[in-house]
Amino acid sequence: MSELELKRYSVCSCGVNVNCDDSDARFKFSWVGWFFWTMGTTATPKKIIFFCKKCSKIYHTETNVDNIKHFTLYRKK
Repeated sequence: MSELELKRYSVCSCGVNVNCDDSDARFKFSWVGWFFWTMGTTATPKKIIFFCKKCSKIYHTETNVDNIKHFTLYRKK
């Protein structure tokens, strides 16, 4: 992600951002989205929770639909 795109997301107090290896993203789906995801189709998450692996804290929770779509499309795999 570019520098401008990273400004959409918060940074942990220890300096970890969504593009770091020390970041973990957990996806929360609605019941319908979870059902389609288990059936092998693509579902957009309802919420993304970002954890820091260094300090084990949640440093950002994303619920904005546009930012969720952007993250799922451009995230580092």
